[in-house]
Order: sequence, then C-alpha cells, then structure tokens
Amino acid sequence: MTSFVQRGSKAVGRVLLLTSALAMFTPWITYTVPPGHRAVIFDRLKGVHPETYKEGIHLMIPWVHVPHILDVRTTPTDIPTMTGAKDLQQVSVNLKKSGFYISFGVG
Repeated sequence: MTSFVQRGSKAVGRVLLLTSALAMFTPWITYTVPPGHRAVIFDRLKGVHPETYKEGIHLMIPWVHVPHILDVRTTPTDIPTMTGAKDLQQVSVNLKKSGFYISFGVG
C-alpha cells in the first residue's frame, strides 16, 4: 500500500513540476495580438515570415522569433471645406473620408 502512495505522490509531484515550469516559461514563448492589430514575425535565421497573424495568443521560439505588432484599424479623416451657395453665402462642409473607400478627385 505504501508503494502505491509513494508512486502516486511522485506522479503528482512531476505533474506539479511540469505545470509550474510551463506557467513560468509561458510569457517567453507566447505573444498576444490585440483586436484591430496584426503581427508579422521576424525570424533571426530566415528573415520575415510571409504570413501575418490575426488577433489572439500565438506561440513563438524565444530569441529566434521577434513579433512586430501592427495597427490595421481604419481611421476616418475629416476634410473641412468652404463652398458657396446660390445666394452668395459661405457654407462650411465637413467631409468624412474612410480608409475603405476610393477617393475620386479628393486628396
């Protein structure tokens, strides 16, 4: 009976050791990509990886992979303009240009 208890305690000890080692090294082997961002991985041996990584938690090789987090959210641009009406009054108009649309004749 004591050998069963000793083997069980050794197995529990090994599981706890493995779990604590994994918890200790997790910040060095993972990186998080926040919403609205993408990641590009620079590999010190091969160069830049061709794929981009979406939001979430991803694995990497420490000291070899360097993640670069890029903001890909679109930000609208306000374009204030002054125009004239038929009765010779000046009218102020604000155009909101989003990054999704192609501008026709507007810088």
